[in-house]
Amino acid sequence: MRAVLAAHCADNTATTTTSGDEWNLARVRQTCDDIMAVLPDDYVTADVRARLQRMGALQPMNAFLRREIDRMQVVISTVSESIHTLRQFVDGQATYDDALMEAFDAVRDAKVPPSWTKVHTIR
Repeated sequence: MRAVLAAHCADNTATTTTSGDEWNLARVRQTCDDIMAVLPDDYVTADVRARLQRMGALQPMNAFLRREIDRMQVVISTVSESIHTLRQFVDGQATYDDALMEAFDAVRDAKVPPSWTKVHTIR
């Protein structure tokens, strides 16, 4: 796995030494930890429904709020799953694939992974 990561990092960074690879891994791990620290918890569907019922579920603004909460939940879930998989990859517990390396590169470079920006519809 280190050989694959080293070859991939050689294309994207000037540092190809083992310490440079370890720095990239540590940087991604720290960024993942930072994101997970500020990522909100999943919405509990039963709680959301109960609160909306109390506020009047058929009110137009509440219908809009429900759709936005559903969309936000999809984003939260996608980011959480992606971060969890990245952490496993950094720890050597997940296998390499193109989507994972795309996310790894984006997080390492402090960019938003493309898989996160593609989330725009409700599953």
